[in-house]
Amino acid sequence: MLARRRPVHRLRAGIGATARSCGSGSPAGAVVVALREVARKLGSVRLGDATIFATLEPCAMCVGALLESNVEALVFAVPNRTDGAAGSILQLAQHPDLPRRMKVVSGIRRDEAEELFAAAPANGAR
Repeated sequence: MLARRRPVHRLRAGIGATARSCGSGSPAGAVVVALREVARKLGSVRLGDATIFATLEPCAMCVGALLESNVEALVFAVPNRTDGAAGSILQLAQHPDLPRRMKVVSGIRRDEAEELFAAAPANGAR
């Protein structure tokens, strides 16, 4: 007997880039920028079945935004040794004292991502 699986919907809904501010003067990481775009396109801030893909491990602000959006999983290539909040410096994504958690997969295509970072202009942005 075959088990019924829920349908898979793939949607490339948002792309973000690290920004120093997001119009209102507040800082915005790439994940927050992408989440705003997704919320606008989908008409909802709740993304319970979503998997977010990032090149660099998100900071605490971005991981908090993912948790508040009920994102199911986060996949990133390179650990953020400066302010990563999904396991490198802090572990907010699966913190036992928080009401929400998400799955985390790291290291996917890490070598390729690190080569891209090395080839990028040295302007401090990733």
